[in-house]
Amino acid sequence: MQIKFTAELFALLENVNSTVNCYPYKTSGMADMLKADDLRETKHGVCSDYAYTKMLMLKENGVNYAGLGIATCLNDMDQLHAVLIVSTTDGDYVLDNNSSRVLGFKEASKMYKWQVVPEYLQGKE
Repeated sequence: MQIKFTAELFALLENVNSTVNCYPYKTSGMADMLKADDLRETKHGVCSDYAYTKMLMLKENGVNYAGLGIATCLNDMDQLHAVLIVSTTDGDYVLDNNSSRVLGFKEASKMYKWQVVPEYLQGKE
């Protein structure tokens, strides 16, 4: 499902991305990728925690959960990484703890090799 794109939605995406990215990153093993914690409770986490917390915050702000999905990819060092993808009528946007900006899917695709992208997110931009 695609969420209707508006300037207000994009401002919310930017706000949530920058707010959550302020939490400290926890360097740890791959096992932590298999679960996701709310950073607002743990105060630090790994990339999957950032993606999950962003998803929760968007849902709490009225964004339809059906247009949100956590995707996994490999970074330039072939390390597994998780990001939040928001599917909108204007294309898919990536909220990434490695970027202060909200990225378009194509822009993020230059940085990452996608491993698992939820089926309803087609990487449209």
